[in-house]
Amino acid sequence: MMAKYGNIVVTFAWWWRPYAFGLLLTAMITGLEPDWHKVERMADKAIRIKIEGRKA
Repeated sequence: MMAKYGNIVVTFAWWWRPYAFGLLLTAMITGLEPDWHKVERMADKAIRIKIEGRKA
């Protein structure tokens, strides 16, 4: 049996931080909760997962 090693690299799209900041700012100003389902959909679009594998 051979061991496999690798890296999982998780990054977010460039627009995720401004979006999250704007969402937080709007929620603080209005005192309302964000639509969490919409936030989750946007996060799913923003996340980038790359698996870098190699054999040992």
